[in-house]
Amino acid sequence: MASSKSYLALVFVALAVFFLAATTSAQNSQEGSDTRIRDLLIEKRDVLADHLTHAESQFKLESLALLNAKLRLLDAELALADSAAERIKVLKDRLDIHRAKESRSLELYKTGNVTFGENIDAIVQRIDAAIALSRETGNN
Repeated sequence: MASSKSYLALVFVALAVFFLAATTSAQNSQEGSDTRIRDLLIEKRDVLADHLTHAESQFKLESLALLNAKLRLLDAELALADSAAERIKVLKDRLDIHRAKESRSLELYKTGNVTFGENIDAIVQRIDAAIALSRETGNN
């Protein structure tokens, strides 16, 4: 007949095996989920790149639609950025496009082709882009 210490040791080993198996399963599940999300982000970026190519073929000037397509592509690239250097590069590119969008919006506002609110939105979006870049670089 086994002693209570033997039963206790057996229970302890069983619990250790159970927790090890659960931990390994959770890690494998997380890695699979991360891979799936990354694949979806890559697919999104590729679709937005195609959209940008199409928009560039339609518009001769830097239209707001074209600038917005560029921003959406950069947003997808930002989600895929793995390093601080990659994020900073994308955020700088986003800021440049927001500056162009702000300028184009002002031109369109002066000719009555966008509303005052749309012009203000372009300014606020440029400020938000500058804030995001400052936060990433640590410059206040």
